[in-house]
Amino acid sequence: MCSRNNSRLSICCWLSCLLLYGLLWKDTLRSTDPTHWMVTNQENEPLVHSSFRVPQSRAIRPLKDVLKSEWVAVLKALVHSMSRNREISLVTSNMAYRDVLLNWLISATVRCHISIETILVISLDENLHTFLSKKKVNSVYIPPDSLLDPDARFCVEFERLMIIRLTVLRLLCHWGVDVVNYDTDAILLQDPHPLYSMYERSDIVGSVGVIPDNLYQEWGITICIGVVLFRSSPQLESYWNAMDDECKKSFDDQEKLNCGLKALHIQWMNNDKYTTVAYGSTNNGLQVTVLPYMYVCRLESCTPDQRDTVYIWHRGGSRNTKNKQSEAQYGKTWFLKYGWHMLPKAELLTGVQWLQSISYWGVTHS
Repeated sequence: MCSRNNSRLSICCWLSCLLLYGLLWKDTLRSTDPTHWMVTNQENEPLVHSSFRVPQSRAIRPLKDVLKSEWVAVLKALVHSMSRNREISLVTSNMAYRDVLLNWLISATVRCHISIETILVISLDENLHTFLSKKKVNSVYIPPDSLLDPDARFCVEFERLMIIRLTVLRLLCHWGVDVVNYDTDAILLQDPHPLYSMYERSDIVGSVGVIPDNLYQEWGITICIGVVLFRSSPQLESYWNAMDDECKKSFDDQEKLNCGLKALHIQWMNNDKYTTVAYGSTNNGLQVTVLPYMYVCRLESCTPDQRDTVYIWHRGGSRNTKNKQSEAQYGKTWFLKYGWHMLPKAELLTGVQWLQSISYWGVTHS
């Protein structure tokens, strides 16, 4: 009897040691993976791993100079405090698109109850950053001249935003942060996070795009930059580097996202953009999920009768702020009160309470 008890005790001790070893091994693996060392990063460690590259390297200043910019350290510190066990929602805007941005913030926080603490705005001018900071909305101001090469030639002004946005996404993924990028006109009507979690093994979960045209013609779908989740992983890290190697012709961030998948020889299943989820896998093991229009409507597929069924309304197509407002009003997805900046009560509020006070949601849609 004594011998049997000793045997059971030995087995229990052996199993306990094995479990402890497994946990320590898992933690060691995570801490040595350069895509995750943001979690345990110390102040005296470098901001990026030595292999780090940016997809638009020919359009930005030398990386060593960019990393000395104040905004990089501010971004690192802010996302470190925001991202513990949570995905970050990222939007990029300037003062000219402030109303469109506020409408998006209302849709995310007031309508869908997404925590404002998990939302980050990349502000392209200082006035917007100052305004958002006073209202307790997470914001990082990135002076374009601190990042962009002064000799780079851009076809349209919007390309500057694309380069800044993709650089920020690249940094966040390298730091081990899971991030969802949204266009400001990709209006949230239901919290999409439960939808994303259905595809938890995917490194990228995005909505259907139609650009670039050559890849759309070849694949039948593309990934839209306007709604896309990146989950930090070693496969994703090599994807960003492939993008830098193979996709130098355009500054368009959506073209680069899809060019990177092409460079890794993605193979697709189920490319019906309307009702069927598409799955893709690359030669380095990157897993990609594309959500159809029934979840994230786009362009002509966005109609007013879909307002209560889709997760995200992203009619889009225009870069004019008045047109974006008109498109949202067409779909009854414009929640920002007219004359919001003149409401005396709103002046005293911050955060979600402030967004609630300048919103029609909860008043006409209660």
